[in-house]
Amino acid sequence: MADTTIATGDAVAVKRWDPKFVKQANKKIFFASMTGKDENNIVQSKLDLTKGPGDRITMPLFPRFSGAGVQGDVDIEGNEEAITPQSDNVSIDFYAQAFRVGGLLTEARSPDDLRRAAREQLSIWLGEKVDQLGFDAIESSPTLIYSENSDTLVKSGPTASIVAADLIEPHMASFLRHAANTQSPKIKSIKQGGKDVFVLLMHPHCAYDMKNDSTWQNFHRDADVRDAKDNYLFKAGMGTIDDVLLYEHENVAVATTWGAGAVYGARNKFMGAQAMALAWARFPFLVEKRFQYGTKWGAMVGAVLGFRKLVFDSKDFGLAELRTARTSLN
Repeated sequence: MADTTIATGDAVAVKRWDPKFVKQANKKIFFASMTGKDENNIVQSKLDLTKGPGDRITMPLFPRFSGAGVQGDVDIEGNEEAITPQSDNVSIDFYAQAFRVGGLLTEARSPDDLRRAAREQLSIWLGEKVDQLGFDAIESSPTLIYSENSDTLVKSGPTASIVAADLIEPHMASFLRHAANTQSPKIKSIKQGGKDVFVLLMHPHCAYDMKNDSTWQNFHRDADVRDAKDNYLFKAGMGTIDDVLLYEHENVAVATTWGAGAVYGARNKFMGAQAMALAWARFPFLVEKRFQYGTKWGAMVGAVLGFRKLVFDSKDFGLAELRTARTSLN
């Protein structure tokens, strides 16, 4: 039996699309704007696994110093502040999706259109998959919960007490921002432009309620008087309240049976530094290939990664859940 070889450039050979696909796919990821390599990000990205073997990565978690330090001619040795670092592990897995054209006749009708469409749709799928992994992580077993009850946020409050009028309001973002320092562990802010910044991620129905609140409308109108390009209020998805950046996404979890059993609700998320970790073992890649003696064409996108909500001493490290009612727009 003779070995069959495939020469470089042969139509049957596997081909990788250019590296621009990685950037294209990254633009489809909702959490991309919140992600960075260091601790000063909502999502801390770790790339250690791209450099060697392994199926998990360890994330060190350090609480911030609480002491005042030393001042003047005081010995530093012997006056160090003890902190208790911990760690959390992020496991990885392989995720992929593929597309195959029916045959030469189908491909011959519009080969370029088919390949462009496949590339676009596969990049959208990958972005949505990464986002879903992130939302799955932050939805799992929350340890810090605030529930609205008659315009007041109650820590660990029951959802049975939420009524239809308990919609999200602007003051709640400010409340959570100032409550962040009282938590154990503290929800650390993102240091950005000399400000202590947090993120409030809402379901679109709650974003609708926020935008229809008169306090929000007045705040937004007054800010609009200034140049929008230079106003950091407009640099987030919806705006900013008391240095809390507001975002919305349809993947935020919802409920339909709160209160007495018929209140529509949402599990919105208030997030600070290192709320989540994203570990990459292999960055997104896209491959095209021919099958059936070259008569069929297909493409696959894949990535090896892991997304995890970081936990410190059995408690969420940088996240609080805000449970409110919502207007149902279904």
